[in-house]
Amino acid sequence: MGTNGVLKLRADDVIEKAKHEYEKKLAPITELMDSLFQKKEDLEEV
Repeated sequence: MGTNGVLKLRADDVIEKAKHEYEKKLAPITELMDSLFQKKEDLEEV
């Protein structure tokens, strides 16, 4: 595997780690928003 392939594999690992960390930090906010707004609620009618 060439240098570019190795660098791509390393970048993919960093990107995946960052993605999981971001989703982990965002989870409490997502849960809060889900608890505040019912999914069936049509906000356009308000």
